[in-house]
Amino acid sequence: MTDGTVPDLNACIQFWRQGDCIPGTREFLFQFDPEFPLTQAAQEAATAAPGAEFASQPVEGLMVISQTCDIVKETALAPFIEVAPLVTLPEPAFREARLGARPRFATVAPLQATLQAADLDRVLTVEKACLARWPRIAGCRTDTERRELSRLLARKRNRSALPDAFSPWIKPLRNRWARLAKLESPDARAFDDLQEVRVQAHPCWDAPEIRVFLWFILKDEAQQADRGQVLTDWLAKLKVPQPPFIHVDGTFTNYESMRASDYVDSDLLDLGYLSPDEEADD
Repeated sequence: MTDGTVPDLNACIQFWRQGDCIPGTREFLFQFDPEFPLTQAAQEAATAAPGAEFASQPVEGLMVISQTCDIVKETALAPFIEVAPLVTLPEPAFREARLGARPRFATVAPLQATLQAADLDRVLTVEKACLARWPRIAGCRTDTERRELSRLLARKRNRSALPDAFSPWIKPLRNRWARLAKLESPDARAFDDLQEVRVQAHPCWDAPEIRVFLWFILKDEAQQADRGQVLTDWLAKLKVPQPPFIHVDGTFTNYESMRASDYVDSDLLDLGYLSPDEEADD
C-alpha cells in the first residue's frame, strides 16, 4: 500500500488466500458481560475499567479463515475478513487436529514445525486494510492442502450428534493414541499415516443395539505396510458388549478403496471432547 487508496488495497489483498498466517504477537479483541466475566482477560478488563464490555488478549499470531473468493473481493463490496488466533498445542493434540479429530483447531503445513493451529472457537472480524501492512506466511501451497484446510474448517460447523454412551466407550482407544507422541513404533507410524478416522453405525445410531465399524483412512502417500497387528490392538481397546454397542470391527483403507456410500454414511471421529485419562493403561 502506498497512499492508502482503495485501488492500492485491492491490489494488496489479491495475494492473500484462506489459510495464510500472520506471525508474531497480535491482540485478540472480544466482548464480554461486565457482570459475568468468564475468562481471565475479561475479569482483568472488568477490574481495570468497571462497566467495560470489551477485552483483548495477546495471541501467538493469526490465520485468515475467510474463503479466498471473499478475501480478494473488492473492499467496497466486502470490507471485512475473519481471522482466528494461533495457539501451540501439545504434540498428541496437534496430531489429532491434523486428522480433523479436534474440530476446534485447524492447521496448515507451515505450522507443523511449531505445533501451532488456529483456534476456531475464537474468531475476530477485521477490515481488509490490515492485510496491507501485516506480514504474510502462505498457508496452503497445493490444491490438496487447500482442500484439506477447507475440510477442517467445515468440520467445525458440521459435527454429528453421537450417542452419549459413545464418548466413554471410545475413550480407551483415544487414550492409546494420546500416548503415541514421539514414539517410534508400528503403532505410532500407523497413526501418523492416517488421513482421517470415520465411524459407522449399523443399523443406525438410534438403535438399541449398535454394531460399530471404524474406517482408518490412510493418506495417499502412506507406504504399503502390514498393519494387521496394529488394527487388532486398537480394536481390542474397545470392550464390547457395552450397551448399546454389541460389536466392533474396522479396517485400514484409502479413499480409492472405500465406497462412496460408506463414506457418506459414516461420521468423522471427533476426539476434541475427549481428554485422555492419565491413569489409563496403554
